[in-house]
Amino acid sequence: MSTQREMELGRRTYDELIHSVQRAVLEPNDAHSLRARRVVTRLARACKGLDAELSKGFKWSVAVCEDDMPNAVCVPGGRMLVTTGLLRLCSCDEEVAMVLSHEIAHAINRHSAEKMQVQMLMLPLVVVLSAVLSSHMMSASVSKLLLELPYGRKLEREADAVGLIVMTEACYDPRKGPVVFDKLAAVTREEEGGWISKRVKSMVSTHPMSKERAWQLRQQAAALALRFDERCVGAQTKALSIHDAGARCASPRGGTA
Repeated sequence: MSTQREMELGRRTYDELIHSVQRAVLEPNDAHSLRARRVVTRLARACKGLDAELSKGFKWSVAVCEDDMPNAVCVPGGRMLVTTGLLRLCSCDEEVAMVLSHEIAHAINRHSAEKMQVQMLMLPLVVVLSAVLSSHMMSASVSKLLLELPYGRKLEREADAVGLIVMTEACYDPRKGPVVFDKLAAVTREEEGGWISKRVKSMVSTHPMSKERAWQLRQQAAALALRFDERCVGAQTKALSIHDAGARCASPRGGTA
């Protein structure tokens, strides 16, 4: 699929999303809208700084809708929709940046196009399994479990890793981002049902479980911390705090940073 075609599909998807929630979309000058736009502006700038070709042709924008469910999406082309539930869940902009940079990573890495290609490649397998299992529904479920879900988790982990790099480039402390997945785990009550239930839930989900994601991201954040400290601590951070101030998380090392 061409990049142009993917962006056109992204535009149509976004228009449909906005139409479905139009009564709940907040005004651009609402505090939640301003916060989301502040974070997206920095992340978009960071994407261009890392590799301008990745986001070439993107028209970055973000809308916020009133919804208690924490959620966010970035369609191909850079248009984003964020819920107030996510913004309220995040104590500081680093946590918002963690989630939004993950969604941005999906877009700049063209994961939507990859997923569509995988689904096309799976069609022959579904046909064969339908003949063997005598049930199209069962064959689709088996192929989804064996191929689509593991591949989906691969893309999610890639988006987590790339997103962490993007937020670090935007001078958001990478050590403060992963905690949002602990919060999401609490919201979705992943701890209920014991170890077996959690393993089953992880198997049938395209997203790695939030606790697992937080642990993996903390390991990656530790490796990126030096780059953040070298680039962003000091005069540059002071400039950001004056011109681009936002809610700040407590530093993992104590105090604020």
